[in-house]
Amino acid sequence: MKKLNLLLLFVMLIASSQVFSQLVYTDDFEGYTAGTGIAEQDTTSAWTTGSDNPGSAEDPLVSDEAAHNGSHSIVIQGTNDGVLLLNDLTENRYRVEFYLMVPNGT
Repeated sequence: MKKLNLLLLFVMLIASSQVFSQLVYTDDFEGYTAGTGIAEQDTTSAWTTGSDNPGSAEDPLVSDEAAHNGSHSIVIQGTNDGVLLLNDLTENRYRVEFYLMVPNGT
């Protein structure tokens, strides 16, 4: 089975308006331990899984195999389902930025 690795780094959520921009969330994954799920380790309650079950097979693993900057990233593959909670950000315009790595041959 081909596995699709999507390397997610520097998840950034930026609230923007016509006058100024405010950084709402950023994460470089450097404070997490490789080999363990992002939601399981998150102390800010920003990350969870689709069924709200951190530490399960749905929880994307932190990796030290490749990174855009620094040494950590998260790997999205198979049936894992990481969710970044946006809380009360339901109005106005927002921009999300991140880096993806899609390996050759996938």
